[in-house]
Amino acid sequence: MTRRSRGFLLTIFLLHLGTVLGWSQQFQLQNVPNRITGTYTLDAELVLTGTFTVRHRGAASDYFVTFSAGGSGSFETRLASGTGGGVLAYQIYDAADTRNVLKDLSANPTPQEVLRGSFPYDSGWTTQDLSFVVILPPGQFPPAGTFTDTINLTLYQGTLSSYTQKAQRSFQVRITMPTVMELSLVPPGSPFSAGSTASTLDFGILEEGKTRSVDVIVRSNQIYTLSLVSQYGNALKIVDPTDTSTVPLRVTLNGTSILLTPLQSYPVASTALPTVYAGVRYAFVFTVDTLDFPTAGDYSCLITFTLQAP
Repeated sequence: MTRRSRGFLLTIFLLHLGTVLGWSQQFQLQNVPNRITGTYTLDAELVLTGTFTVRHRGAASDYFVTFSAGGSGSFETRLASGTGGGVLAYQIYDAADTRNVLKDLSANPTPQEVLRGSFPYDSGWTTQDLSFVVILPPGQFPPAGTFTDTINLTLYQGTLSSYTQKAQRSFQVRITMPTVMELSLVPPGSPFSAGSTASTLDFGILEEGKTRSVDVIVRSNQIYTLSLVSQYGNALKIVDPTDTSTVPLRVTLNGTSILLTPLQSYPVASTALPTVYAGVRYAFVFTVDTLDFPTAGDYSCLITFTLQAP
């Protein structure tokens, strides 16, 4: 009877020990997003936030999470690729304020270049939520379309000096680049300004040879056409509707004189190629031509520019 009791007690002890050991190292990744998505903005930084959960039970343990380089193979600049061959540069950071680039073990990361945490002992499951940011700088100008990259997220138990891989998931960075066709009217030599879509050229007292200038800048990531319509052609007309007096204008485009017919479209650019981020500049100069004693009064001419796909 004694031997049976001891054998029975010994068996129970071993089963209990096995259960404790089974709890010693259990980690899981949960709620890793399938995609981090956003729409790119030309003139402002795009910041996207991702979150996921680390789940643990058993013995107290440290852990850390790494992020692969993606398709570029470089942690200097990650690249999302478009179907047409263009790319959008982006980066993955721990947070928008600290901006430590998150890396994987191939880059021998510092503790600041991974996401870290620790769990105390718990016989049940406990969780910790972690976050990261995907940031795209402004000023990029690829063709319209969808740009993607795939990142591997890997969970390790331990520290950077001693670790064991526990889980791995992947997510896609997916950025939409919208179609952009923008026109800006600015003083000569000034940069593109999205909010500047109208300009008034004031000659003051009309005198022969007096000039006024404006630059028309087009920013487009697709083929475009640019045209203009002049209300009175190459002329200013007196504002008084009872008078037909006009003042001739000489108009040059990028240094070449052009002839405008009243209310007829003039092609400034036809099937022009997509531009760079800064745009393509069209320089217009308006010069008061020979005066022939016009009626005193105010003169004007409305010129309308139209930008569109061909």
